[in-house]
Amino acid sequence: MGKKRKMTRRSFLKRSALTLLGMAVAGGTYTRFIEPGWIEWKRMIHYSSRLPEAFHNLRIIHFSDLHFGYHMNAERLLSIVEQMNEERADLILFTGDLIDNGLAKVDQVIPALKKLHAPLGKFAVLGNHDFRHAPESKSTNALEQAGFRVLKNQHVDLVRSSEKIAVAGLEDWFGGFPNVREAVKGIPADRYTLLLAHEPDLADEAMKYAIDLQLSGHSHGGQVRIPGVPVKWNPEMGQKYPDGLYTFPNTEFKVYTNRGLGMTFLPVRFLCRPEITVHTLRRQVT
Repeated sequence: MGKKRKMTRRSFLKRSALTLLGMAVAGGTYTRFIEPGWIEWKRMIHYSSRLPEAFHNLRIIHFSDLHFGYHMNAERLLSIVEQMNEERADLILFTGDLIDNGLAKVDQVIPALKKLHAPLGKFAVLGNHDFRHAPESKSTNALEQAGFRVLKNQHVDLVRSSEKIAVAGLEDWFGGFPNVREAVKGIPADRYTLLLAHEPDLADEAMKYAIDLQLSGHSHGGQVRIPGVPVKWNPEMGQKYPDGLYTFPNTEFKVYTNRGLGMTFLPVRFLCRPEITVHTLRRQVT
């Protein structure tokens, strides 16, 4: 038998360096090119005794934070739209940040978003990036041309078999003047109400009103998560309720924060996949 070769300190360090380099390259490839395009479809069921019978099993697609023009292009968006249409949702809701910067050719989003179909309609609010580098009219006009109604401290009633629920929407906290009182003005207190608010931490104000479910985005869920390390880089107004479902004692009010489809600043995701949420509303019989 041959003599076993002893590893020298130099060869050990060299092999360790190559291993770490390989891990870094593999990790960089994953966080930059794999996870950002690996959409997670989250499916949530919400029960409420306030939901009218006509809206039992209502299916909602909720998406957020496209950041078009910054790691999101028209080809990818069209592919996402085709996947959403396969869900045959009753209602489609978008919670802001259509574009990322003022140079985005926002007209390119219109053909794709126009293909989204839902019998009860398509509704949206704006996010902080829709104000940051361009007039908000740029995103508003694009969404409206794509068939969305943009809600700015307003609400609409949805009707099925003479029964109603409400969808309200707030202006953005950074670029506008969100006013929950104004948004829900005129909604009967016993009417099931959805609220669209780009920044999830607006829930602290929304919970004071007869709102059942707030849908938000903004935080991207932190975008990068390291096991065992608390996420400390969530944005302002996205720190208290940054990801997923939050419930509150002694109330039916809930907040759901979507992680978004796009990215900004660092074009990476790690343990925080982009998300499309399918919410199903069900009447709870008491």
